Amino acid sequence: MSLYVGGSWGTGDNLSGSLHNLFPVNTLYAPSYYLGELYLQQTLLKNNLTMVVGRLAAANTFATLPVLTNYVNYGINPNPYPLGGNDISFFGPPTGTEWGAQASYNVTPVVQISAGLFNNNLDSANGQNHGTYWTLQQGNKGALVVAEVSYFPHQIANDQGKQGEYTLGLITDNNSFPTFPDGQTKSGGYTGVFAMGQEVVYQPDGPGTPRGLTVWGSWAYNSKPLISILPLFCGAGASYQGLIRARKNDVVSLGWIYGRVSNLVPGTSAEQVLEVNYRWLYRPYLAVTPDFQYIWKPGGSSIPGVAVAGVQLSVTF
Repeated sequence: MSLYVGGSWGTGDNLSGSLHNLFPVNTLYAPSYYLGELYLQQTLLKNNLTMVVGRLAAANTFATLPVLTNYVNYGINPNPYPLGGNDISFFGPPTGTEWGAQASYNVTPVVQISAGLFNNNLDSANGQNHGTYWTLQQGNKGALVVAEVSYFPHQIANDQGKQGEYTLGLITDNNSFPTFPDGQTKSGGYTGVFAMGQEVVYQPDGPGTPRGLTVWGSWAYNSKPLISILPLFCGAGASYQGLIRARKNDVVSLGWIYGRVSNLVPGTSAEQVLEVNYRWLYRPYLAVTPDFQYIWKPGGSSIPGVAVAGVQLSVTF
């Protein structure tokens, strides 16, 4: 059994707040300090069963792939954005977490099933009281439920999805949500599905070596555009580690995502984003990532596209 406690402190401005786009251009924007996940974890059955209970975030476990951490745009990294954009209870900290329980079980060396049950208090999801708002009911009802089955062609224990992973999942929440276009009334919950996968398709130095090309794709659908801002999402991309032979740990990545705005929001269609970046691993503890993004129809509206350039600095202690 183990105990986990996380926290964060952030500062700065939100560029997406000025661009009025749906897919945030930066992976994390959460000024102020927040308590993160806080949970107990128990592994059983020769580490094939993992159970977790406490203050959790569905996004930290479900609908994610290892390759997605190579990107800066929050629409790609770490999950298909509409899963949280349509239901903030899914998002991870910062800012918020929810009371919940989840479990993962390795059915075979290559097949894993996972499921989680989470509270859906919106004040808690929004990080009220800096992540210490622990009330179960505050006008909310029901629960958020997420389940998925994943296939690891190169085995779970040995690979953890880095060489290949394919996931099919279900998400549902029976809370009440404001309806479009004005949000003056509320409607019952929704059901959605998602699918995603990644695979290493080329390794110039042979199997088991780090250099190579990984391709990925993701898709999500929500059955209720009456309450879901992005009922349809899809994305695809590729990452190449060691494109320059002398820089075998550097990664160049290309990604594209598409989000169809609910047809109940007047004057909108879809937002698309193209991201290109290069992660330069200067030292094992220091990575610098120049990043370029282009956004078509920010917010799904018919306004000119926007180009965004930036640099991400990552330090690992």
